[in-house]
This record gives sequence, C-alpha cells and structure tokens, in this order.
Amino acid sequence: MGAQERTTPRHCLLAGEALRSLWQVLHEAVPESRDAQGLRHRQATVLAITFAYLLSGGQGAIGAWRSLPRT
Repeated sequence: MGAQERTTPRHCLLAGEALRSLWQVLHEAVPESRDAQGLRHRQATVLAITFAYLLSGGQGAIGAWRSLPRT
C-alpha cells in the first residue's frame, strides 16, 4: 500500500455468502396474486426491476422531461 493510500472499514458486516439478491428475497416474500392468463413476468420480478430503477436514481417520465434542456 502506498503512502497516500489507507484502508477503509467495511460498511457491511455480513460476508458475501450471507447476502442474498433483492430478486431472491422478493421471490420468496411476494406471493403471486394474479391469474396465470396473460401473465408474462412474476410480480416479484417486476418489483425487483422497479426497485433497481429507483435505487439507481430513476426519476420517471416527469423527472426525465424536467432534465431536458429548454430551447
């Protein structure tokens, strides 16, 4: 380690094997309440994609329009 570098403490105290993915947790916790007819994606999958979008800073359509430059 160089003179300018320093070690930083871990933020998560759990080992990698103890952490499960959001998708895994949602598929175990969220029951499917819709009929099978016309069903393409499970509710837990749709929720996982939505949460990932929001956690990554997704703003939705209105937020996207606001971020466009005015001409």
